Amino acid sequence: MVIGVRKAVRALGGEGMKVLKGIKLGIRLPLMLVAISVVALAIMGVSSYGVARKILTSEGTDRLQQSLDTRVGTLGAWAAGLTSDLHATASNAGTVRALREFSAAWDRLGETPQDDLRKAFIEANPNPPAERYKLDYPGEVNDYTILHRRYHPGFVALAEQKHLVDIYLVSVTGSVIYSLNKQDDFATNLREGAAQDSPLAQVVAAAQAATGEAPVVSDFIRDPGAPGAPEVVFLARPLRSTEGLLLGVLVFKASAAPLSAIMADPRALGQTGQGYVVGADMMLQSTLRSAPAKGAPDVQTPAVERALAGQSGHVVEAGINGAEVMAVFAPFTLFGRTYAAVVEQSTRELFEPARALARQLTLNGTMLLVLLGGLSAWMARSVSKPLGRLTGTIGTISEGVYDAGVRDGERGDEIGDIARA
Repeated sequence: MVIGVRKAVRALGGEGMKVLKGIKLGIRLPLMLVAISVVALAIMGVSSYGVARKILTSEGTDRLQQSLDTRVGTLGAWAAGLTSDLHATASNAGTVRALREFSAAWDRLGETPQDDLRKAFIEANPNPPAERYKLDYPGEVNDYTILHRRYHPGFVALAEQKHLVDIYLVSVTGSVIYSLNKQDDFATNLREGAAQDSPLAQVVAAAQAATGEAPVVSDFIRDPGAPGAPEVVFLARPLRSTEGLLLGVLVFKASAAPLSAIMADPRALGQTGQGYVVGADMMLQSTLRSAPAKGAPDVQTPAVERALAGQSGHVVEAGINGAEVMAVFAPFTLFGRTYAAVVEQSTRELFEPARALARQLTLNGTMLLVLLGGLSAWMARSVSKPLGRLTGTIGTISEGVYDAGVRDGERGDEIGDIARA
């Protein structure tokens, strides 16, 4: 079979040479020069494109990796800041004193403290629901309202300074004896009715059972009191007396908006880049910079799965929006839970400079081929035309006209040699 292929190649080569021999030099020479130029330009173009693509891959991977590291570091600092603020507030003697005094005032309100407080701070509150925190004194004089007027401005200032959604003080019996925003969970018992299944009740119960100083943190959840708002996270820590007796629980309710803001930051991501966080339950935890045009984003990508498995790296894959992307991924820990962090960018955008280079090389090559074609045609004509004259002269001599004039004898090349001969 190999012998047969070789014979076929030789046969084709022989036929090709016959065809070339049948073409006049005025055409053959330009064709040969242009063909050689095309091969050379093609090799140079493919090589240049390959080198450019490798450079862009390396540069893009490094840039995305640096962007991912920066975002993960910023998220860690945000979480550490919340944890530190909770620790500082829980360790403050004023916080413990406020819990003791609110608890005592709650007990002195009589048999229905929940109803009395909800009426004073929720039902009779002149402010809209989102601004109920503005009421520090409802006008009714009792121990609780006096304490509220004393402590509430300080908690408001703390929430504004630390960007908290709400602050809770929960008694040892599970009653929410103080809430900054006075929403539906204020003045309820977290061990009764529907409230006992709420995220707030769960984090309070876990904090009451905790023995160390580490905060208890909930998952990122949708705030039922604020539909459409960013997710929130609860951070709780038990408050104890100097003797170690459990007095109650301090709870911070923080917005997860910084999580989305950090990951969706467009810097260093071009026009198509995205950063996002996925939990161990394969749920998207951050808001996308650019959501899919149709349907929900598909987070079950190789990058996410490998990150949740504890791996770091980069991969070319179908991204969260379905388009081919370069994705850089890594696992990270936030509030004691493991998440997958991914930063990706469309390969179409990433490799656009290489395609632009290829287009420019094609344009330049085409112009060069045109120039070479014209130059080679002129050069071929400088050879074929004198040869044509010599052919005519030789034909005249062969007819017996020996005194026929022979031109081009003054040339110093082979054509001149033939003419002189």
